[in-house]
Amino acid sequence: MGYGPSLDHRTPDQYARDFHEIAAMLRSVNPAFRVSAGAVTLSRAPQVAKDQIAGSGTEYIDGVLTSYEAQFGVRLPADAFAATAHVFEGGGVDQSVFDRQVIGFRQMLADHGYADRPFIVTEIGVGIGTRDPAKVPPFMEHVMDFAAGTTDPKIGYARDGGRLIQRMAWFTAHGLPAWERLRYLGFGAFVIHVGPTVLFTQDGQFTDLGVTYAARVALDGPEH
Repeated sequence: MGYGPSLDHRTPDQYARDFHEIAAMLRSVNPAFRVSAGAVTLSRAPQVAKDQIAGSGTEYIDGVLTSYEAQFGVRLPADAFAATAHVFEGGGVDQSVFDRQVIGFRQMLADHGYADRPFIVTEIGVGIGTRDPAKVPPFMEHVMDFAAGTTDPKIGYARDGGRLIQRMAWFTAHGLPAWERLRYLGFGAFVIHVGPTVLFTQDGQFTDLGVTYAARVALDGPEH
């Protein structure tokens, strides 16, 4: 589902079958387990889309939901949906692209009858793109504004006031030494520049961006 080193060439049909088996196994162990579909990659940027089975995570999950119902005669029993929402356009800080990615994914879910499910953004930052630290805080502020305040009664999650995003994780908490980036990311280590986006230094101190992030989290409250 992913791109680059994480690409596994799993088709939507196969993912639907795998989800069916794994979700059943997990719920046989504990019926209270909550199972998410994803995480997929929302970006349609050429450097990502060329590696993805369906062009973007939105189209991929669209195919999964359609396939699951065709194969099993019921809707896919996901308790939530998850995706990474990194932007590649505009040096990685194009706010309008971020908005369109999230709205498009939410609209697709609503079209399949899943507006009543939480949406978790498992990663969002400026991991690939700009090296200009001055461009990162405004983008982060926009992302947090969007997550905390953007609502839509038709496609948003009603139990959360119609918000489009229920949980979000910033990328990344702290940077890695070059050898660790190479170990975890392969050749992606040469194009992923996390320096301007880290919240903590290696010794656990807040960066300037981390101070901004912490203040904003405190302002929005832990529920968002």
